[in-house]
Amino acid sequence: MPKRQDLQRVMVIGSGPIIIGQAAEFDYAGTQACRALREEGIEVILANSNPATIMTDPDMADRVYIEPLTLEFVTKIIEKERPQGLLPTLGGQVGLNLALKLAQAGVLARYEVELLGTPLESIQKAEDRAEFKATMASIGEPVPESIIVTTVNPGLEFARKIGFPVIIRPAYTLGGTGGGIAVDEEEFRRIAGQGLKSSPIGQILVEKSVAGWKEIEYEVLRDAAGTAITVCNMENIDPVGVHTGDSIVIAPSQTLTDREYHLLRSASLRIIHSLGIRGGCNVQFALDPRSRRYFVIEVNPRVSRSSALASKATGYPIAKVAAKIALGYNLDEIKNPITGITCAGFEPALDYVVLKIPRWPFDKFRRANRVLGTQMKATGEVMAIDRTFGGALLKAVRSLEVGRDSLWSPALASASVDEIERLLAVASDERLFAVAEAFRRGFPVERVQELTGIDPFFLRGILEIVRLEERLAGEPVGSMATGSISMGSEDRGAKPSVTEESDPLSHEVLSPDLLRRAKRFGIPDSRIAHLTGRTEADIRTLRLSWGIKPVYKTVDTCAAEFEATTPYFYSAYDGEDEALPLEGRKAVVLGSGPIRIGQGIEFDYSCVHASEALQQEGLRSIMINNNPETVSTDFNCSDRLYFEPLTYEDVMNILEKEQPEGVLAQFGGQTAINLAGPIERGATSERSSIERVSAEKTHDERRSDERSYGRLFDGRSDDRPSPDGPPGDQPSPSPTRATVPGKSILGTSVEAIDLAEDRELFDRLLLELGIPKPPGRTAVSAPEAAAIAREIGFPVLVRPSYVLGGRAMEIVYDQEELVSYMAAAVQVSSDRPVLVDKYLVGREVEVDAVSDGETVLVAGIMEHVERAGVHSGDSLAVYPAQNVSQTARENVVRYTEMLAQALGIKGLVNIQHVIHGGEVYVLE
Repeated sequence: MPKRQDLQRVMVIGSGPIIIGQAAEFDYAGTQACRALREEGIEVILANSNPATIMTDPDMADRVYIEPLTLEFVTKIIEKERPQGLLPTLGGQVGLNLALKLAQAGVLARYEVELLGTPLESIQKAEDRAEFKATMASIGEPVPESIIVTTVNPGLEFARKIGFPVIIRPAYTLGGTGGGIAVDEEEFRRIAGQGLKSSPIGQILVEKSVAGWKEIEYEVLRDAAGTAITVCNMENIDPVGVHTGDSIVIAPSQTLTDREYHLLRSASLRIIHSLGIRGGCNVQFALDPRSRRYFVIEVNPRVSRSSALASKATGYPIAKVAAKIALGYNLDEIKNPITGITCAGFEPALDYVVLKIPRWPFDKFRRANRVLGTQMKATGEVMAIDRTFGGALLKAVRSLEVGRDSLWSPALASASVDEIERLLAVASDERLFAVAEAFRRGFPVERVQELTGIDPFFLRGILEIVRLEERLAGEPVGSMATGSISMGSEDRGAKPSVTEESDPLSHEVLSPDLLRRAKRFGIPDSRIAHLTGRTEADIRTLRLSWGIKPVYKTVDTCAAEFEATTPYFYSAYDGEDEALPLEGRKAVVLGSGPIRIGQGIEFDYSCVHASEALQQEGLRSIMINNNPETVSTDFNCSDRLYFEPLTYEDVMNILEKEQPEGVLAQFGGQTAINLAGPIERGATSERSSIERVSAEKTHDERRSDERSYGRLFDGRSDDRPSPDGPPGDQPSPSPTRATVPGKSILGTSVEAIDLAEDRELFDRLLLELGIPKPPGRTAVSAPEAAAIAREIGFPVLVRPSYVLGGRAMEIVYDQEELVSYMAAAVQVSSDRPVLVDKYLVGREVEVDAVSDGETVLVAGIMEHVERAGVHSGDSLAVYPAQNVSQTARENVVRYTEMLAQALGIKGLVNIQHVIHGGEVYVLE
C-alpha cells in the first residue's frame, strides 16, 4: 500500500552514547531513517544525547533534542512536539527499551502516539524470553532445552538437572550484557546474579549449551502485507559460545549445503512471520556440524550491528527500507537505490566474499581477560570484500590497525607447542594467529579443527596462506615451522637476510606468476618484502613493472545482473576492472577505520562533513574506509566509495587509479594522519623509482613482460593462458606508462603535521616561540628517559609520538615505575622518541580552532573538571570555561594563534594547556 497520509510528524529515538555492543551502527541506521523519512515529506523530531554523531547534526532532522534518553525527558519532548508516530527500532536496545517504558507508562496512549514499524507485542514476543520460547514452540521451531527464571535458585536446579555447561541470557539487554557460559555451580551463581541485575525486567534464560555448533545468522525484512525476504545470511567462523559481535563473520555462508541454507532460510521466514515484524530483524541459529539438527538461539526485532554489516556487505540499505516500511510502504513499492531499477523485494545476490573481524581494546587494557565468550568485548569492527576467502581475511587483518599485516605474530613465534594448543582451545583475540602458527609448526588440519571447532574449510584457507608464504620465502613447504629461514637475531618477524649475490629486484625466485598468486591471496607488499628480503618499495616497484595491479569491482546487490548507479567498489587481483576513474575535479577523504578507545565515531562525523564540503565546492568526493558501522561508508555519502584497508599500499593503489587533486587526511583521526607522510613521500618518489627499474630492463625484457602477463594498456590481449586464470584476466600496463598521483596532502602540510606530532620537534618549536611548556625533553632510550626524570624530578608525564587517545601515556611517580613503563609500554628509538615532562598539577583547558594559514578562529575554551593528568577523552568538560581568569584566557588564545600560524595550519587544530601557578603551559 502507498505511504500513509495521516503521518506528518514522526519522532526518532537514537541510541545515546557509544558503549561496547552499541556503537556507530545505530548512528548509521538512525541517519538513514531520518533521511528516508524526510524524503517522504515527514517532519522528523530526533531525540539523542550523543554529540559525536551525524544523527544529531542540526540539518539531519527538523527538530533535534540533545537530551538524556530517559522516560522523563522523552515524555516532555513528546508532550511539546506531539508526533503522530514513534520509530524506536533504529536506536538499538536503548531505543527499544525506552519505547517499552513509554508504552507501559501510558505516555504513547495519552498523547496518541503510534508505535511505527514493528508492533509492541512483536517486540515483547522477541525480547521476553518466556514469550519467545512459547512463540517458537507454537510454530514448531526448536530451541535449546531451557527455563526462564527471575531468581538464581530455580535456574541452578535446572542446570543441575540437565548438566553443565549452561548458557545464561538476560532479557532486554544488548551485546550479551550480564550473560555467559557457566561450567559449574559457583560460576552459575555469579553469572546468574549479574544477569538478573542487567535485565530491565529481572529475567534470565538458562539453556543447555550448544557451544561448538556452527552459528549462522539471517538478516530478514518483512512488510505489513507479509512479504518477506532474506537480505543476507552470515556464518560465524567461530563456533557457538563466542558472541557474534566478537566473532569473525563471513557472508555469504561458505560451509552450508544448499539444503542447510534453505532449511535455515525457511525457518527465518517462518519466525519473522510468527512475530509479526514490520521492518528488519536478525535471526541467529546454532547448527550441528554433524547433522542437520538446529536450534533457534535468539531474534533481535530491530536493526543491529549485524544489520549494518549485512547492509554494507550487500549494498542493500536495510535501515532505509525499514523506515519506509514503517510509513506504510510495501517492499514492491520501494525502489532499490543501488540499481535504481529493481524493487526492494528482490533478494540481494553476492558474487564476492565479505569478512568481518572485531576490533578489541586489549591494546589499551593489556591486563584484561582476553578470553571471548557470550558477553561482547569488541569496541568496533572492520569489514573486507574480496573474491576469495584468503583475500578478504588478510584485508581485514591489516584493516584492524594492530601492527600486523599478516597472520604472523612475533609473540607466538617463540611460544611453546603447549601454549599454541591452549590458545587454539580457548577463544581469544589471538586465536586466528595461533591457527596460522599451528600450521607453521606442522599441526594437521584435523587437530586444529578438534581444538578450535572451526570448520575445516576455513582452516584449509588459512593453511593455503601459510604454504604460499613459505613459497615466497623460498622454503620447502612446511619448513617454516623449524625457523630455517635466515632470520634476524631479534625475532622471526625480521626480514630474511639477503646474500651479497642476490639482486634486491631480481625476479628469478620471485616470479610474476608467484607474485600474482600472492596478491590474489591478499598478501600485502610489506609481508612479501619481509619474506623475500626486499623492501616494500622494491616489491611495489617490481609489481607495477610487471603490470600486477588491482582491479576494482562493484558492489551492486545483484551479482552484476543489473547495472549499479551508485559507485561502491572493492579491489581484487582478478578479472575485469569495473571502475573507470571519476571525471572532473576530485579529492580523496581518508576515513578513520575501526572504532576503538580513543578513536570513535567523532572522526566519522568529520569525514562525512569533509565529503559534503568537497561536493559543495564543486569537487567529486572519494571516500576510503573499512568500517561497516559508519555513515561514511554509506553508498550515498560520497561520489565514490572504496571499501579498502587504510594502509599505504591500498590507498596508493586507489590514488594511482583516480589521480585526485589531493588527499584530505586531517578528518580521519590518527589513522589518516599517520598515512599523510608516507603518501606525500610516495607520490613524489614513485615515478622515479618506476622509471629506474624500467630503464634497467632491456627493450626485449619489457616486451616479454607485456606478452607474458596479460592485457596491455591499448587493449590487446595475449592468447596464451595465464597459470592463474584465463587469457588477459589482469591489466598489465607497460612500465613506461605507469602513473602516480601528482598531488597529495591538502590543507595542513605533512611538515607541519610532523612538527606537531613529533614530541622533540614540537618541544623545540615551543622554545623558539617563547611559549611556556612543562620542564622536560625527549628520550630515545630507557637510560636517557631515566636521566631526564632524575633531572626534572618525579612525578613525570611520559608520552610517545604519533599516538591517539593517550595510548601509552602515563604519570610515573618513581624510577621503578619508569623502568617498567619503558620496558613494557612503548617501543622507544631514534624515530620513536618519548617525551618525559614534569607533571604539573593544575587546571587543564583545551582549545579547538580553525585556520586558513593566516587568520585563526578560536571556537572557544573548554575547561576540564578533573585535575590535569586525566585524559581529555575521560574528563568531564565544561564549555565555555567557568574558572579561567581573563589573563589566562588571553594567553590561551594568543598561544593558539601563534602556534597555528607558526605551523601553517590550514584546517583544524586542537591544543591542550595546563594552568599551573597562574601560568599557562602548552601540553600538546
